[in-house]
Formats: sequence, structure tokens, C-alpha cells
Amino acid sequence: MLKPFLILATLAVATPAFITPAFAATPRSDARLAADQARTANQANRVAAGIESGRLNPREAAYLGSRIARTDRATARLAADGHYSRVDAARIDRRQDTTSRRIARGKVNRR
Repeated sequence: MLKPFLILATLAVATPAFITPAFAATPRSDARLAADQARTANQANRVAAGIESGRLNPREAAYLGSRIARTDRATARLAADGHYSRVDAARIDRRQDTTSRRIARGKVNRR
């Protein structure tokens, strides 16, 4: 009777060593995160170019800058556990799509 208990106890102790944690970073996760961070940096450059060309006034630039900063904070929050899933990437991608449209609309005006 003691032998099956010892086998089960040994398996229970040894099993966690073979299981990788769900929050472990993967190459795909890192690639998704890097792509989103690059897109955020590109949007910041677009806003800076709009300011330099005079297409964006300071108020528009501040608004767009705050949207970019919020997206960057959301990205950091979603990736804080070390895993940046496809769902997380899609959520950030929607935010970035909206910000991109607003940058484009702000730069094309009648000034």
C-alpha cells in the first residue's frame, strides 16, 4: 500500500520541473512585442515630423503624444508577465490603428 503512495508523491514532486511556465517568453512573443514597439516609435516620429512641417499644432501634437504614451503603457502592462500573446498584440494593434488614422487626419488639414 505504501509503494503506490511513494510513486505518486515522487511524480507530484518531479512533474513541475518538466512543465514550462505559461508566462515564459517565447521568440514569437518577443517578435510581436518588438514589432509593436517599433510601430509606436514610428508613430512618434510621424508626430514629430508633423510638428516640424507645421501640419500639427501644439495642441494636436500633445493629444497624439498622449495617445502614443497610453498605448506604450498598455503594451508594457500586457507584456509585464513575460508573455505577449496574439490577443494582446491584436488589442494593441487596434489602438495603434486608431492612433495612426488620427495622425493622418491631423496632418492633412487646411492650414
